[in-house]
Amino acid sequence: MRTGLVLGAGGVLGAAWTIGALAALESERGIDPRDVDVLVGTSAGSVLAGFLGCGIAVDVRWTTSGGS
Repeated sequence: MRTGLVLGAGGVLGAAWTIGALAALESERGIDPRDVDVLVGTSAGSVLAGFLGCGIAVDVRWTTSGGS
């Protein structure tokens, strides 16, 4: 089975929310978003999809975005 992840828009706030959601997905479900077969995003989501596609982990984005 193939898996995909679709990330939405929302500017800075949307990106922050999405980073938190991706961190929860990873910690609660054990799903690393970098391991999905297809990443698709719109606006801020496309930037995050690009980071994930390049292998940048969610925890790195969390730390650089001011998360703790």
